[in-house]
Amino acid sequence: TYNPAGVAKNQGNHTGFYITTDFDGKLTKHSDIYYAYKTNGFGYSFLFKENDKLFNATDVNISFAGDINKHMTFGSNWSKYNEDISMGILFRPYNFLSMGSVLNYDDELQNFNNLRTGIAIRPFSDEKLTFGIDYIYSDSLEAYHPFIEISLGKAITLKSQFTTNLDEDITTALQSSININF
Repeated sequence: TYNPAGVAKNQGNHTGFYITTDFDGKLTKHSDIYYAYKTNGFGYSFLFKENDKLFNATDVNISFAGDINKHMTFGSNWSKYNEDISMGILFRPYNFLSMGSVLNYDDELQNFNNLRTGIAIRPFSDEKLTFGIDYIYSDSLEAYHPFIEISLGKAITLKSQFTTNLDEDITTALQSSININF
């Protein structure tokens, strides 16, 4: 999800929409709308907030990626809103094992923002079940993000992710999220 090197994986054209909702699931007047498209090592996404114009989105992301060899890819992403560039590498020596790292800098490549590195395991060598953990480091943060992802056929994915901030007490540092993708 976070590594631009994944854009290199050619699995056909992908288009996605996402609309934010309240916790109770109702759309709000201030709902954000996300749109993304990916194909053959190139991808882009837009974030539209309430008063955005069609050709002036709050955020625009542009990604390029390619293969280094059979098991390794490299990619880069620029974000208008975050004013940053991320560069990632993804290593998948076997279908059940994936490792990756992402370095994030300001968009002038002068200041280091953070490093995200992780590992994921698919115990059945398919996309039905994935366990993983990411480690995030910056000057002000050190955190782990364990996750589990379950695919129900090719149409529905359930993902649960937890965040633990190592600089805080465990009772205030633990956060979680659950996503359902169609």
